[in-house]
Amino acid sequence: MTTFSSADWLLALIAAVFCGVGKSGLAGLGMLNVLIMARLIPGTGSSGVVLPMLIAADVLAVCVFGPRHVDWRAIARLLPAVLLGVVAGWIVLGWLDHQSPHTFGAVVGWMVLAMVAVQLVRQRLPNFDRALPHSRLFGAAVGLLTGLATMIANAAGPISAIYFLILGFAKKEFISTMAWLFLIVNIVKVPFSAHQGLITPETLKFNGIILPAIAAGFFLGRWAIAKIPQKPFEHAVLALTILSALRLIW
Repeated sequence: MTTFSSADWLLALIAAVFCGVGKSGLAGLGMLNVLIMARLIPGTGSSGVVLPMLIAADVLAVCVFGPRHVDWRAIARLLPAVLLGVVAGWIVLGWLDHQSPHTFGAVVGWMVLAMVAVQLVRQRLPNFDRALPHSRLFGAAVGLLTGLATMIANAAGPISAIYFLILGFAKKEFISTMAWLFLIVNIVKVPFSAHQGLITPETLKFNGIILPAIAAGFFLGRWAIAKIPQKPFEHAVLALTILSALRLIW
């Protein structure tokens, strides 16, 4: 990061804004933060840089949304499987750390494309969420995939979102429960990332520099939700995310 050019720093600030916006209720933009950072910092190092960014945005989200609408029972049901997925993701990250930086970028790209595919299916098939099984086994599968995706690529939101929609969460309940779930999970991920040397004093210094951009993005997202037409905005975000993911893969 000491070799960042002015253009690199500009991209990093844009990524930080996307991180904040993604936690404000416009979840699709969160994946752009992951993709930009993976482009700026090749290899698994980007995972350790993104994690404190997400925690900062999560703290903002839970402070704004509060605990009033959180379904703690839903979080408790998911957490054991999510934690198992985090451990599995940590093992995979250890393997990726010994591969070429392009291998990690390709893995992140494919995982983000998978998340985009989930979003597109849900948009095109309104009854998709209701058609999925409402069972403990399905909940465990969702938790496992959430933990795996969040540990490797910091991009697991669409997976858990499906589960909460199946449970019939209202908007406030959905946003608050997502915010608290990922705050807990991201804090749990810190020792795993630190153990692999992905979080260092240098990366934390970088996080501190871009922290104001994360906060600005969060409040910008809160404003945009009320002002920008949702459908065209979502289409633009998904298109940009697909192009960014393909750039990482190839």
